[in-house]
Amino acid sequence: MTRTTPGNAVNIVLAAVPIVEEEICPGDRVQEMQPHTGRITREIALDLPRPRDRASPRFTELRQQILHDMGAFSALAA
Repeated sequence: MTRTTPGNAVNIVLAAVPIVEEEICPGDRVQEMQPHTGRITREIALDLPRPRDRASPRFTELRQQILHDMGAFSALAA
């Protein structure tokens, strides 16, 4: 995940986080990686105001989108 700070400096943090909410809250974008090769397959801009509101419809939409991409959405819906 990356986060741009007020002086336009960019902090880059690589984190393998199993909890999607913990990916969305601190960063400006989430990069999805392909298993085994580690190639970035998709980048999602987190267009959410700060502080993050986990109850907002957009937060929920982003969370579901990431879970779906990970193949976890159908397991959670069951």
